[in-house]
Amino acid sequence: MIQLHAHSDRSDGLLPPARLPELALEAGLLGVGLADHDTTAGLQEAARRAEELGILFVPSVELSCLYGGYPLHLLGYFLDPQEPSLQKEMEAIRDSRMRRGELMVARLQELGYPITFERVRELARGGNVTRPHIAMALAEAGVISRPEEAFTDDLIGTGGRAYVEKYAPPPEKGLALLLSAGAAPVLAHPGVWKPGQGIPLEVLEELAERGLAGVEAYHPDHSWEEAENYARAARSLGLQVLAGADWHGWGHGSELAEFTVDRAQVEELLSRRRGR
Repeated sequence: MIQLHAHSDRSDGLLPPARLPELALEAGLLGVGLADHDTTAGLQEAARRAEELGILFVPSVELSCLYGGYPLHLLGYFLDPQEPSLQKEMEAIRDSRMRRGELMVARLQELGYPITFERVRELARGGNVTRPHIAMALAEAGVISRPEEAFTDDLIGTGGRAYVEKYAPPPEKGLALLLSAGAAPVLAHPGVWKPGQGIPLEVLEELAERGLAGVEAYHPDHSWEEAENYARAARSLGLQVLAGADWHGWGHGSELAEFTVDRAQVEELLSRRRGR
C-alpha cells in the first residue's frame, strides 16, 4: 500500500523530508507521497532517500486556496516542481502566511497569552509558518494541553479571536496552476471546509469541469458517511476516489499506514495528468 498525503517540516510536519520514506518502509508501505503546504522544497531530499531505500516516491504539493472565505486545498500529484507560475504563486502565499503569523501572535499577546513570534519561527524550522506552529507554541507555553485545542473560536480557529485571514488564490486559479505544472489535481479532504460543513457538491462539479482528477474522499477528519457521499459524488463525475492520512507526525490521530491506496490507484492517478 502507498500513503499519498503526508507532510514534513518544510511546512507544518514534525520530521525532515528524508525521514518520511524511512518511516514508510518501517510501516511496510510500498511508497509515500510528500505533499507539503505551498512548497516543493522537500521533494528532492525525500525522493533521493526513497530511491536509496527502493520504495516509490510520489512528488506532490498541497496548494492553499480560498472559497467563500474558507480554506479549500488542492493536492497536485506528479507535478513539475520547478514550474515558474506555480512557484511564484506559492511564494506569494508563503509571504502572506508569514505576515499572518506575526499578526496572529500579536493578537494572542494582546489577549494575554505568553508566546513570541521568534519561538513560532523556531518551531517552523525554517519552513512555512502555519497555524499548527502557533498551536504548538501555545501548547508549549501551557495555554492548552494539545495543539489541536488551539483551533477554536477563542484562539486561532477560522473566525476566532486571534484569527487573521491569509492570501490564497481561488480554487479555479489554483487548479489551473497545478494543471500547468503537469500535475494530477485532487481535492483534499472536502469534508473540512466551514465548521460543520463540507465543500458543496456544486464546487466539486465546477472543478471537475475544469480538470480536477480526483477527490480525497477517505480522510481521518471525515465520518464514514461523509467519505461515502464524496466517493459517490466523485464517481458520478468520472473522478478518481482516493484516500490520504494527512500525516504530520504529531498528534494528528492517524498513522502513516492508514488511509492508503494501492499501486493500481497510483498508476491511474499518474495517467490522469493532462497532456502528459
